[in-house]
Amino acid sequence: MSPQFITQQFDGNTCTITLNRPEKRNAFNPEMMHELILAIETASDKGALHYVLVRANGPCFSAGADLAHMQAMNQANDEENKRDAALLAKLLKTFYCCPHPLIMACDGVAVGGALGLLSCADYVIADAQCTFRLSEVSLGITPATIAPYLNQSLGSSRLLAYALSGNTFHAEQAYNAGLVHQISTSLDESLSLLLAQFKRNSPSAMKAFKAQSRSFNAISELTCKESIAALADVRSSDDAKEGLSAFFDKRPPSWVTDL
Repeated sequence: MSPQFITQQFDGNTCTITLNRPEKRNAFNPEMMHELILAIETASDKGALHYVLVRANGPCFSAGADLAHMQAMNQANDEENKRDAALLAKLLKTFYCCPHPLIMACDGVAVGGALGLLSCADYVIADAQCTFRLSEVSLGITPATIAPYLNQSLGSSRLLAYALSGNTFHAEQAYNAGLVHQISTSLDESLSLLLAQFKRNSPSAMKAFKAQSRSFNAISELTCKESIAALADVRSSDDAKEGLSAFFDKRPPSWVTDL
């Protein structure tokens, strides 16, 4: 069956995956996550690729998790919440373990889980006008599952600062923090030059060094399991139910008493 929410194209020894749910700001629903996992697994099975490029259709890279789906999960039992959280964990681990160079081109806005996806990349190029936000705490939840990956790219100090404040930060701040590796005022032109450089490199050499470098700071299965449990627990909390209800009702949540 053809994917509904992404596209995947192979061109010689390259692969391009495009998030293709622009009407929902490329938010991740379960179907889209399954499609992305299959796309990376398909690319991973290729013997030699110069790169796997991930980009998005529309003005927003991704709004992160589909909040309508998350609101529905408020009514789910503990086991269902754990299975749903495990799907996000699998998505991130699959991207993180892609054996080929993984490049992401970020345009517009990246929120929540989208930052987790970016932190799994080997090279992130972003438009100079991009904005980023870890918005989870404003909704009564936490970035539990994406946190191990963000901790590697941002470091624990910046991760806490951005996750606890929920503040929007910009491309230059993301670059200084290590989440973004290149900023451009002409994204398509800069991306073309970047991809040309990767095409000059030996696929086997890049693959070998990536495998070695991943061993330096491997994310353990225990860490993944703990992050799944943490996300499942917080999703079923009273604050999560109130936060998501308030978002859809377009009102402040109950814990906001004085602004």
